Amino acid sequence: MSSPHLALPYIQAAQAQKEITHNEALNRLDALVQLSVIDRDRAAPPADPATGQRHIVAAGATGAWSGRDGCVAAWYAGWLFLAPAAGWRAWVTAESVALLHDGGGWQIDAPGIAAVAAHEAAANPHPHYQPRDAILDRIVAVAAAGVGVDAEPDAAAPALWVESLAADTTLGAVTGKAYRVDAAAVTLTLPPAAETPEGWWCRVKHRSGGGSVTIAAQGADGIDGAAAVTLADGEAALVVRTGPSSFEVF
Repeated sequence: MSSPHLALPYIQAAQAQKEITHNEALNRLDALVQLSVIDRDRAAPPADPATGQRHIVAAGATGAWSGRDGCVAAWYAGWLFLAPAAGWRAWVTAESVALLHDGGGWQIDAPGIAAVAAHEAAANPHPHYQPRDAILDRIVAVAAAGVGVDAEPDAAAPALWVESLAADTTLGAVTGKAYRVDAAAVTLTLPPAAETPEGWWCRVKHRSGGGSVTIAAQGADGIDGAAAVTLADGEAALVVRTGPSSFEVF
């Protein structure tokens, strides 16, 4: 028998070698409490893991991780697999991002990131300091202004951060920029995800010109799981780097 939530094994009456069951339960607790994993994009186990090393198993897992997609894998003289449930949270060290499991898969945990960003801002009061997750700065500012992401950029914003485009353009790695497109059949190519900072984001609005604007990823990168997305006239998108080879549109 085991506990209903974390599957911690119970010691049975008159059980021999009780320390084995007890130590297994301790390992599960050690793996799960204050859950912080190294990464979430690895499909094969590392060759020489350290004791207690944790990962979220990526899709298409192979080797000792085969069939464990989405699980937390922790090394304790062998791989211990923990199947997540709705409400579990994890910190991914390689990306400095918080995740929340919604019962179907791991998702970016915006409230969790907000807490980290707020803590960093409080600890760094310099007027030009920007928290590591600039996404939340923009979201908080937009919410405070009472407007949506499709609103016009603040007219008082520095020109550096608002740029009007009318031709195919490859966007730079500077985070937090807003792009207005006033033409049809324009392609905006995102920078390689691996070359952008953690939390990189930009806002794109197809303000006028008819037709559609294409936002395209480079190489093996994906945007919402595809190579590109399109915006119709009048539509806007907040594009966020969510991994070393992925972007999402919000």
